[in-house]
Amino acid sequence: MWSSYSAKVLYSWAAVGSTVLLLLFQGSTSLTESISAGKYTEYVDYQRAVGSLVPTSVFPYKTPVAQPKVIRTSELEKKLNKKKM
Repeated sequence: MWSSYSAKVLYSWAAVGSTVLLLLFQGSTSLTESISAGKYTEYVDYQRAVGSLVPTSVFPYKTPVAQPKVIRTSELEKKLNKKKM
């Protein structure tokens, strides 16, 4: 902005550098978000609740309560029978 004002022109080449940096930062953020979503299954839920650059909620993120996996006795019996064979 200062370069445009001092040169008394509407546009200046100085804006190109800041625009390129902004695009680079946005691309890097998108890449990092996609890598994290692929690596951690809970990250997709986190992405829905929290914005990547700008906060989307005034409330803090709450970690979902993990439900224990229910193992039926028939499944346990099958595993035991496989080990015996």
